Amino acid sequence: MSACWTLMIGASSAAMLGAGLSEQGLAQVFTGSKIPTAAVSLRPAGKAQIVEGGMRVTGKWGFGSGIQHASWIIANCWVVEDDKRVENLPPRAAVVPIEQVDIIDDWYVSGLRGSGSNSYSVDNVFVPDHLIVSVGQSHRGGAVADNLRRRLPIEHAAVSLGGARRALEEVVKQAGTKHRLLDPHSVASKQAFRLELGRLEAQWETLYAGVRSVSNDLWCAFKENPESIADTAVRFAAICAYATEKSLDIGNRAMRQAGAAAVLDSNVMQRIQRDLTVSAQHVMISDANYENYGKSILGLST
Repeated sequence: MSACWTLMIGASSAAMLGAGLSEQGLAQVFTGSKIPTAAVSLRPAGKAQIVEGGMRVTGKWGFGSGIQHASWIIANCWVVEDDKRVENLPPRAAVVPIEQVDIIDDWYVSGLRGSGSNSYSVDNVFVPDHLIVSVGQSHRGGAVADNLRRRLPIEHAAVSLGGARRALEEVVKQAGTKHRLLDPHSVASKQAFRLELGRLEAQWETLYAGVRSVSNDLWCAFKENPESIADTAVRFAAICAYATEKSLDIGNRAMRQAGAAAVLDSNVMQRIQRDLTVSAQHVMISDANYENYGKSILGLST
């Protein structure tokens, strides 16, 4: 799941760069034959002071997933004057080359350890105007680019669904040769295990189908019905949150079926469970998505 998580963040970051940068910025960042790699923290935890030709950026950001592989970081900042936030200006995203970034070795966590989601900081770094993006705005135009952040929940749901899928595959593989204490019969031969396995598989298929269906609805809204994007995105976020939550439930129940040996470091099941737990903590798929969906159903503003 750490590899999937890092790929997810890298793809999203490249999409943000592609949608938000000016032509001059694209020419600097999208060079060579490979898509640029970047790390991003969505929280505007930095300060950006307007100066001639650009901004001076200072700040520290957490959860920089994939930063060990990144060529750029995206630093979200509030615009400040005399060290005070300018209230009427939106946050800005400064695109900074990794050579000007301090990576902080602080990613010591229970799950998704391989994502290398270290904090990072910059101190009074000059960022030219062509590498500054107004958060939520696009130079490319079109509904997809303009609503890029609305599609982010699917990536978190997809990582968790993948983790749950792996958990089910592993518990099936292990059940054929696993025996409970003093029991001569394999776990796979037990009716209770087969019943739980059938439930878990049915649950996973249902979650997967639901995410695919609402993702298709959002894509159709992007391409054919832009006025429905906001309402569709609210439903989309709630379903992705639910899929993430229930993927963790599948992982926990599969872990239970795997028995005591599953807690060993040598058993992949314990890592999957830890990764699913950390994945479900992300704000992108928090309970706020359910509340917003409820408000939308009631005709209230979200």
